[in-house]
Amino acid sequence: ARPHLTRVIDAMESDGMLERKLSSTDKRRFVLFLTDKGLEQLNQKRAEDQERCDKLYAMLGEQETLVAIELLKKLNIFVAEEIGTVKDTELPPPHAGHKKHLHNEGDN
Repeated sequence: ARPHLTRVIDAMESDGMLERKLSSTDKRRFVLFLTDKGLEQLNQKRAEDQERCDKLYAMLGEQETLVAIELLKKLNIFVAEEIGTVKDTELPPPHAGHKKHLHNEGDN
């Protein structure tokens, strides 16, 4: 995974989306900074993602969205356990722009 990540970072740096600077505390490490171009791209992708989520939420409605979230959580846990990378099994809220949080009674 590390060589792949390095290639992604190199490409993003070449595209002007991030800057790589030496760490001030450890000269063996780099610190990555998102450029204005990178931030613009990130915001555009977030807006596109939000639009897709809005469309999906409008199509499914609240109840089906809750069911889908629970199924995706279970699938995420299953896949993470199968490949041995169980870390954070929480999914982001289904509809970040929606003011009402969708949780079951047993959720924290």
